Amino acid sequence: MTDTQVVWTTDEVRKTFINFFVEKYDHTFVPSSPVIPPKSDKTLKFANAGMNQFKSIFLNTVNPNSKMANLKRAVNSQKCIRAGGKHNDLDTVGRDSYHHTFFEMLGSWSFGQYFKEEAINMAWELLTEVYKLDPERLYVTYFGGDESKGLEPDNESRDFWKKHVPDFRIISSNYKDNFWEMGKTGPCGPCSEIHYDKVGGRNAADIVNQDDPEVIEIWNLVFMQFNREDKTTLKPLPAQHVDTGMGLERLTAILQDKMSNYEIDIFSDIFSYMKEVDNSIPDYTNNYNEEDEHFLVDVAFRSIADHIRALSIAIVDGGRPASTDAGHVLRQICSRAIYYGQQYLNTKEGFFSSLVPSVIKTLGDHFTELNGQEELIRIILRQEEAKFSAKLTLGMKKFKKMTTNLNKGDVLPTVDVFLLKQSYGFPLDLTQRLCEDSGLKVLEREFKEYNNKLKEASRKNEDSKQTSLPVLDVHALTKLSNDGIESTDYSLKYVEEAISGCKIVAIWDGSELLDEIPAESNNDNNDNNDQQPLYGLVLDKTNFYATQGGQIHDVGEIIFEKDGDDVVFDIIDIKITKEYVCHIGRLQEPMNLKVNDECKFLVVDYSRRLPIKINHTATHLTNFGLKQIFGDQINQAGSYVDDQKFRFDFTVKGKPKVDQLKQLQSIVQDLIEKDLTVYSKEVSINDALQINGLRKMDDEEYPDPVRVISIGVPIEDLLSNKSNPEWDNYSIEFCGGTHLEHLSLSKKFIILSQEPVKSDVRRVTCVTSQKALDVLEYSQGLKEQIDILCDQSNFNNNNNNNNNNNNNNNKLDVKAINNILDQLSPLKEACNSSDLPLFDKIQYENTLKDLTKYLNQLKKSLASQNSNQTIDEIKAHFEQNPDSNFYVCVVDNADKKAINDLLGDPNKKKKYGAVYKAVPNKSYFLIGTGNNKTNFVIATSVHVKSDSLKANEWVSHVCKPCGGKGGGSPNGIKGLGTINPNQIDEAVKLANEFANNIFN
Repeated sequence: MTDTQVVWTTDEVRKTFINFFVEKYDHTFVPSSPVIPPKSDKTLKFANAGMNQFKSIFLNTVNPNSKMANLKRAVNSQKCIRAGGKHNDLDTVGRDSYHHTFFEMLGSWSFGQYFKEEAINMAWELLTEVYKLDPERLYVTYFGGDESKGLEPDNESRDFWKKHVPDFRIISSNYKDNFWEMGKTGPCGPCSEIHYDKVGGRNAADIVNQDDPEVIEIWNLVFMQFNREDKTTLKPLPAQHVDTGMGLERLTAILQDKMSNYEIDIFSDIFSYMKEVDNSIPDYTNNYNEEDEHFLVDVAFRSIADHIRALSIAIVDGGRPASTDAGHVLRQICSRAIYYGQQYLNTKEGFFSSLVPSVIKTLGDHFTELNGQEELIRIILRQEEAKFSAKLTLGMKKFKKMTTNLNKGDVLPTVDVFLLKQSYGFPLDLTQRLCEDSGLKVLEREFKEYNNKLKEASRKNEDSKQTSLPVLDVHALTKLSNDGIESTDYSLKYVEEAISGCKIVAIWDGSELLDEIPAESNNDNNDNNDQQPLYGLVLDKTNFYATQGGQIHDVGEIIFEKDGDDVVFDIIDIKITKEYVCHIGRLQEPMNLKVNDECKFLVVDYSRRLPIKINHTATHLTNFGLKQIFGDQINQAGSYVDDQKFRFDFTVKGKPKVDQLKQLQSIVQDLIEKDLTVYSKEVSINDALQINGLRKMDDEEYPDPVRVISIGVPIEDLLSNKSNPEWDNYSIEFCGGTHLEHLSLSKKFIILSQEPVKSDVRRVTCVTSQKALDVLEYSQGLKEQIDILCDQSNFNNNNNNNNNNNNNNNKLDVKAINNILDQLSPLKEACNSSDLPLFDKIQYENTLKDLTKYLNQLKKSLASQNSNQTIDEIKAHFEQNPDSNFYVCVVDNADKKAINDLLGDPNKKKKYGAVYKAVPNKSYFLIGTGNNKTNFVIATSVHVKSDSLKANEWVSHVCKPCGGKGGGSPNGIKGLGTINPNQIDEAVKLANEFANNIFN
């Protein structure tokens, strides 16, 4: 049992673990890395273990100038998500007592300091003496070896455990469970797991590692002692590492004497909050009996509590629900939570996103990045709820219709599984869960093959696919007016929720108005809705935003019901002409649509709109910042805003200076960090024009009343004192676009570029929010690579104008210089082609330019030294051997250009190289060792007679046996080739033998 004198809250368990290693064993606390890995790490969707952020140490690729390079011992509690990919616990979450999508991994590490014995002793001490776990309930496993892989048993660990644990509780285990590998190659080694028997008073050795919830793994100690070179080769690491990980939730459940992780305080607090939000939901009963009717209710509780934690953490760390990659997994998690809530707890839309405060309350003290981010998380989740909730009801109705004639054990047809995904947004795992609850099956492999086939067909069709329709033309507009069709009610575009009760007032095919879309006019290929023709639906009202005022249009779906079936119209473009809003898109499957048909739901993709809103608000901040710097000479000359970035055009005399652009970036960032409120209101245009400091486009026609956007001051205050000079300190503009409510959601503002548009008009392109953070992260990674090459070059950036900078002290040879120059090329390309902060880009380009110049000067200096040494060597040879006709020479630190310059053209005196100027009328075979993968060979011969040495034959004879190839001009005067760097001695021998045979 555990120590009953201590109240083991989750926070106390975490704190005790960290303090134990920091205070007693001199470990450094390293904060958890974000659960969303950096863009540079393509191997992970999410951080799934504590060791992820230390991979560069294990792989010996850590930047020597970074703090991590000096790390010897570390401890932390790492945020982890295991959903999607190799480690995927999503399907089991909520159905058992110990799996989670989000969990904390308590970890301790040694980087080349202590190893197995110390790690085992520390673990035993913490568990039994600090946490006071009953030693009789602890079982340990060790790696028992694998003859097929040539791996010996880890008897060291076994013997160290014998000091603490009797033999019957020390269990030999297999390669799968007890040998850890980072990947196909790289650091690896045996591991030792610690398991806890929650029942006690028995011998539970037989059920260790058998997925029994009563005997559960709590801690894994990994001993990295090998490096895997390939499938069959392991070599001992020069420095051995320890990597341990223990599940916080599992340990806390033991210390709180709970059989389930979901009974501990951090989950029970969320369950209680769920009841506060909606008291009508059932009670949680901790039920794990699948035969019980209340089982799925409790699965819903557990799933929702787990998923709100995972999504809150992921969103704060930069993740967003999306249709691809990690975003797709987050959308799956969100959909699963909404499904369980609405199906089994009978919750309403908005319930799930309202649970965010419970996560901040339970995790915010340790993961402080959560604090102040409630609004951001709720907005993103609320948008996902709005999008999925409307489709969930329709999708469930469709599912029931699909399965009406199916019996238990039957297979749901793959085409139906795909339809649920494509039309109703049901991820595969949700359909699988529905089928499992109904006793049906899904053919997962067949679905994936079917899905991949359609993706490929879509890709091939992409180039020929129509992407939009023309705007309504004069004939269409005249007909709408003559028919008495009123313009679209466009006022709902600022209301961010799905709406219903709309109807079609016109159908546009790009050339004429139609009364209907007959089902037979649609493409019969139901497999790919990209094949369906485009139509424009004009509605009587809409919540979609059309491309207007520089802001890109919304996308989303219109859901119709026909003959009991629900069909989706995918919206890919929105255009407005004469106040008629045309929704352009495709039906996902053929159906007949007519004028006056009602729309069941209009669902905007609000997760896409959010970054558009952020960027649009940022254009106002940019306009304000420019005015602060340049004064009233600045006027907006245009803008474009989408979900990735924005550009802003402005009038100005001359090119803005870098310092002025830095000032602009600083002004906007300061405003964001002040978290000013964004106010909007329609105002009489006469009143609005009198407001001091108001900005507007001079050539724009504004409606009356006009919408005013004010950042930081309520519009009522502006109107009550219109001439107040204080208003010059605020951004106040006319604008009909969508905007934020608070600036803090923008997070970060970065200028990517500035360029001329035309005379006296400049353009800045900028990013905000998560895109800006991604750009900064990428830039930091690029900087680290450049810094490493500068360090390797002994290049001092502070004195890079000195042409002889460090030349005397530099130990580089030509091979190393060429290697660094090869690595500079992709970095230069990255600077040119990637989104980078403007000021970083300028710095990196200058550094790379100076470093390239420095290396080439260093290389030239070495070549000159080598040339002189080679000439001296050749002169000495022929002085000592005046009858010799040839000389074979290895030229250190010389690449192809260097040895070619040494020889020049022996046929033309004016083009003699240094060798022929020193000793003419001889034949030479030079081998340069200045390249990394191959060594270049150049041979010249002036003895061109039928029975004399020919350079092309000389080179060919040497290179082929030495792992290269060679040849030359048919006249035999010059030959070129390559050899393996390891074959230099053999090449010298062959070259001498060949020439001696000719001349002797």
